[in-house]
Amino acid sequence: TIERPKMETLTLKAALWYARKGLHVFPVTKDKVPFKGTHGYKDASVDPEVIKAMWAAAKAKDEHVNVAIATGKISNLIVVDVDPRNGGTESWKEIVGDNYFFTHTVTSGSGGRHFYFKYDATRKFPNQIAEGVDILSDKKQVVAPPSENCVGRYDFKYRNNPNLFPRFQFADLPPWLDAYLVKPKAKIDLPNIDVNMEVLTGAIDFTSIKGAEHWARCPFHQENSPSFSVNADTGCYNCFGCGKSGSFASLVFELRIGEN
Repeated sequence: TIERPKMETLTLKAALWYARKGLHVFPVTKDKVPFKGTHGYKDASVDPEVIKAMWAAAKAKDEHVNVAIATGKISNLIVVDVDPRNGGTESWKEIVGDNYFFTHTVTSGSGGRHFYFKYDATRKFPNQIAEGVDILSDKKQVVAPPSENCVGRYDFKYRNNPNLFPRFQFADLPPWLDAYLVKPKAKIDLPNIDVNMEVLTGAIDFTSIKGAEHWARCPFHQENSPSFSVNADTGCYNCFGCGKSGSFASLVFELRIGEN
């Protein structure tokens, strides 16, 4: 019987391969969140030695190590994430309509689709363009093959027919997606208040604190593991799950902290 290589071995090999293609990578847990003590996409690298060190550190914490790619300008990559569990298949069919496109495609562990496109800094999209259809760009991540979650493995859609598609060739963003570009918004004046960690601690249930980093489950989306970080030194927050970020004042404003 041939023993299957351990997941951290498979994903490390994949991470080094992605890096050679210019994609910045970093390790994540089975729940798609950065390992404790790491900084997610901020740690992403194409340096083989840095990548090997990150995987060694991750392996010391958990035998199951998945590989994630930092999306956006850093990797020249935008991913359209279609999640069938949230109505994404139907939404994507409606968005695409009769239009044709062909690009590198990955099947997710839950049966969804990740469509890889070239990054375009001139076109800004919201985090979600339709029910079950998310855009993964700057300051975000996409979990990549051969990662696994509790329901399945991420894989290349065209693995069994290499002649059909040149592997890892990303198409330009199709023009029919422009209908979903972010519309300019009127400037919102944030409240002129002194916000400190004491105010936030009374409103957010932090699960762990390490130095200046305070971790909690994100108040902007549902998640099982804490990926929402508030930094007491910088006065900023960031969610590694949904990509939401900003200052303490903007957090207070969005959550309506202190309002009766």
